[in-house]
Amino acid sequence: MLDVNKKILMTGATSFVGTHLLHSLIKEGYSIIALKRPITEPTIINTLIEWLNIQDIE
Repeated sequence: MLDVNKKILMTGATSFVGTHLLHSLIKEGYSIIALKRPITEPTIINTLIEWLNIQDIE
């Protein structure tokens, strides 16, 4: 059963280090909200990850 207290908001999830961290967090059972730029495509597709687009702030 998924523990709702294990939820993380993550930036940098599409980077080299970020994707490895995502794999580790998924194995630990975390539910993740990952922020990404609209031009980047996530390399990890998983039901525990919710991908949200974020715009640059000027």
